[in-house]
Amino acid sequence: KSAVDRTPFHNKWIASNLKPRQSKEVRLLKQFAKAHGIYGSDTRTLGLSGYLCELLIIHYGSFLGFIEAASGWKPGEVLIDIQQHHESPADAFEKKRFKEQPLIVIDPVDMERNVAAVVSPENFDKLVRLCAGFLEKPSMTFFFPPKVRVNAGMLRKLVKSRDTKMIAVRFARPDVIEDVLWPQLRRTVQRLKSIMQGYEFSVIGTDVFADGVCAMLLEFEVWKLPRIRKLQGPGVFAKERVDEFRKKYEKLGKVWVEDGIWVAQVPRTFTQAGQKLQDSLSDREDQLLAKGIASYVAGSIAAKGFDVMEEKEMLRYASMDSQFALFLKKYLEKGG
Repeated sequence: KSAVDRTPFHNKWIASNLKPRQSKEVRLLKQFAKAHGIYGSDTRTLGLSGYLCELLIIHYGSFLGFIEAASGWKPGEVLIDIQQHHESPADAFEKKRFKEQPLIVIDPVDMERNVAAVVSPENFDKLVRLCAGFLEKPSMTFFFPPKVRVNAGMLRKLVKSRDTKMIAVRFARPDVIEDVLWPQLRRTVQRLKSIMQGYEFSVIGTDVFADGVCAMLLEFEVWKLPRIRKLQGPGVFAKERVDEFRKKYEKLGKVWVEDGIWVAQVPRTFTQAGQKLQDSLSDREDQLLAKGIASYVAGSIAAKGFDVMEEKEMLRYASMDSQFALFLKKYLEKGG
């Protein structure tokens, strides 16, 4: 009936199939994942659950057996069906509910459920790279990495080296559970990315943060535009469309024929990415909802306001909030 209802069946199946000597292998895998921030099936982490770790050890026999196998995984090509619920791998791969999931581990007690469905493509890739790295050079640091320290000067240097523009929208954290909050933050930052790109501000990266406050980070490849823009209209012989084009743009700027095509030169409403972000979020709650801002995010922003922090403000805030500084560091070092 629900995920909670499955738990007694999971416990019973694990008790019957996990060998006593494999318990320590499970603990190794959990610590390996925990050390790198990919242990947990909550919506914030999108990583490996404890049950998934147990199934992987049962399937591969040991921690090292898992590491050797996972180091060569390819997204969308991994299928583990311990109970052989499906007649063939092809049968399971054809299931619509399993499509576009990088890792498929069929639940031994529910053939229609992928235990690894929550694992994000980013965490799948991170896990594969970690396993390959461990095989190449095993070390205790894979289980107990050194404590991360964030230096303000280092952050400033990393930001400057990118030659992009980073802007964060900071607002009060909504009073809602994390499993609701994190999907809403991710959905909203993607909506903001879409809005910005519709105004020709090219976004090359996004991320979200939630601790005492929330923040949505956007990194721009193009963040400043000329005061004017040129629009291409219809050909000179498309009379009806020409009339519409001229009527619309003659009031706004210049209109003329160029190489047999009507063109217009009109002023931009927004020439800076920060201006457009400010404008996009300065509406009433119902208007924010209408433009695709998630409900709890819209409610908080409309009721309590928000700040648009450009790089200097972001770095200043990072110097006062260690968790935000760590978030910024991880974003800047992503893929390393």
